[in-house]
Amino acid sequence: VLHNYMLWRIVAALSEHLSTAFRSTIHEFSREIDGTERQLDLERLCLNQANKHFGMALGALFVQQHFSSSSRAK
Repeated sequence: VLHNYMLWRIVAALSEHLSTAFRSTIHEFSREIDGTERQLDLERLCLNQANKHFGMALGALFVQQHFSSSSRAK
């Protein structure tokens, strides 16, 4: 039982990197288990991954491009 649970957790954690059919199957299972209603579209999934891995760098670029030097000093 523990082996199956651990395997499921690994598959669920990596599911966003798998095919659309695989992600759909995992979403259907999750909907039945915990009531998850929506599956993320690929654009939102990509944005989440970019933010997860490059959040600080992307934030720094955003601040650099959208805020003046004087407001950044505050």
